[in-house]
Amino acid sequence: MKNQLLETNNTGAFGDDKLNRKFLAENLKRILLNTDYSVFSINAPWGGGKSYFIENLAELIGDEAICISYNAWESDFYNNPLVPLVTEIMYKFEQVISKKDEIYSDLIDIKKIVKSIFDKTSFSIGINGFGITYDPNKPTIESDYIALKNLKEKLRSGLGFIQEKLNKNIIIFVDDLDRCNPKYAIETLETIKHFFGIKNIIFVLAVDKKQVENIVKTIYGIAPETSDIEGYLKKFIDVEFNLPAPDYKEFIDFHMQAINEISKIFIEEYRYYVYRAIINNTQMSFTEYQSLLCDTICKLVAALDFTPRIIEKLFMRTKLTIESLEDYDYLLLDVIFILNALYISDKNAFDLYVNAVPYNANLDKIGTKVDNIFPYWTGVLSNFNTIMSKYNSSDTMRLISKETNVVNLSNFSQNFKYYYPYRTHYKLDEYLKAYSSKIEFIGSMD
Repeated sequence: MKNQLLETNNTGAFGDDKLNRKFLAENLKRILLNTDYSVFSINAPWGGGKSYFIENLAELIGDEAICISYNAWESDFYNNPLVPLVTEIMYKFEQVISKKDEIYSDLIDIKKIVKSIFDKTSFSIGINGFGITYDPNKPTIESDYIALKNLKEKLRSGLGFIQEKLNKNIIIFVDDLDRCNPKYAIETLETIKHFFGIKNIIFVLAVDKKQVENIVKTIYGIAPETSDIEGYLKKFIDVEFNLPAPDYKEFIDFHMQAINEISKIFIEEYRYYVYRAIINNTQMSFTEYQSLLCDTICKLVAALDFTPRIIEKLFMRTKLTIESLEDYDYLLLDVIFILNALYISDKNAFDLYVNAVPYNANLDKIGTKVDNIFPYWTGVLSNFNTIMSKYNSSDTMRLISKETNVVNLSNFSQNFKYYYPYRTHYKLDEYLKAYSSKIEFIGSMD
């Protein structure tokens, strides 16, 4: 299933932008078309929308530059990162330079230079050396080192000449570098440093900076508390841009549309539970509830530090959970979102929440965050009867002010009995205890 966040549609660059990042791209576009720097990084955590951003940035730039896409992760099975990288550049040149163009012969010459470089490099820059040899019986000027050095300068000169004749900046977008095996990721950075650094040929790296730092630590053993990692990366990256944490409201509103659509059958058949407003003891309409739930989900994903990609996973799992419900099932949207969010975050947190004891819940850090947002569901799944017995046997007014969910749960119980009179053997407490298994079933599909 293709990730919705990464999809583009026919409405143009950022036409389906739910994170409101187009204005950032427009600013970066102006910089990339007028910069003297060679390497930029776009930093965001895994799932933070980096791929979507650079894909649409390239579309936004359009014909104002020569834009080249290179996915490093898809190419890290090569021993030499120069091979796929330069091949992508040559492929793009062949698309924009025809055989009738004056510089076509220059392109052929560059391709010959590239072949000669490939023949001379086994290629582990910065780690195990170039893999070239030195023959003491030959004049030094004929050594492989001098030959490779001259070829590298010819390549840089040739690429610069092509760029100048095309009269457009060449922008190479490198994605998924942080997903590569550590050795290949470092070699890619070294390749960009040693073989490029050419005026108006610009690299844009979409990376999770923390992950790249971990790669550097893995390869070179740099201690995390030192500043050496930052200094090392500055050798390769001239300018860093950090994608800001987005406002998820519109993004979540968009995904809630699909949830609302598949919820219709439950609404029409009254097989759903809407949490009631305790202040006036009146039932919310489902429309009001949808708006409230959307706002609450925004708080939930913010509290759990969910990235856009994880939010999409949450909605995908929620949709699958609803689709798996049977004819006798009740739609408990709050519960479905809560349990799926916990399952994604930490299975142990999920288990603790499912088995929580009300009023003195044994929750971990993640469960506590959820409890702060959805306090009325904590302990209900495994201890519904305990909650209701307290309500039925104690001072009602005191409990209403202290534990506001008891009245709502009492209404839920009445609704359940009213719409399921023919299933008297199926008790609500048993039903709630089994509800988590619906989410665990979806979890088995991950």
